[in-house]
Amino acid sequence: MAAYLSETINEISQIYLQEESEAELPVGIDPWGLKDLHERTKEILAHPKLDVSDGYHTFGELYEHRHALFGALLVLNKGTAWWSEYHDDGSRFDGYLIAGFEPEEGSPVTYHMPEQEWAPRFKNMGITHLKKAPPWDGHTSKDAIHRLVKGFFGEA
Repeated sequence: MAAYLSETINEISQIYLQEESEAELPVGIDPWGLKDLHERTKEILAHPKLDVSDGYHTFGELYEHRHALFGALLVLNKGTAWWSEYHDDGSRFDGYLIAGFEPEEGSPVTYHMPEQEWAPRFKNMGITHLKKAPPWDGHTSKDAIHRLVKGFFGEA
């Protein structure tokens, strides 16, 4: 996707720059702002995704926040909390574990988390370690948010 976006912006920029030179606009005039857009896009695509920032936080920082908050929820909900290195089918994402709990019975919320950082914490806190994660029920990110809000705040 990033390559496609970059190629598309390059094509648009080249067409624009060609039109600009044919129109003999004064140097430095960019009425559409495409030069800036092209340069900004190249800058964004050159950075690793976790370093991209909204000006306040990077994606990496936001993921660290999510991991810490979800880890705290697991500790506070040890009765249904678990973690595993493997999905129910035996597959795994290298370097990540999967963890989950049920804010309401039958409505699990799960996230992948960096294994090296979180496995020792979960062990130390007594979170149940499973050989394989329970079967995934197909929940989406949107479902996870809904389940968390409903489970803790009673809102549908």
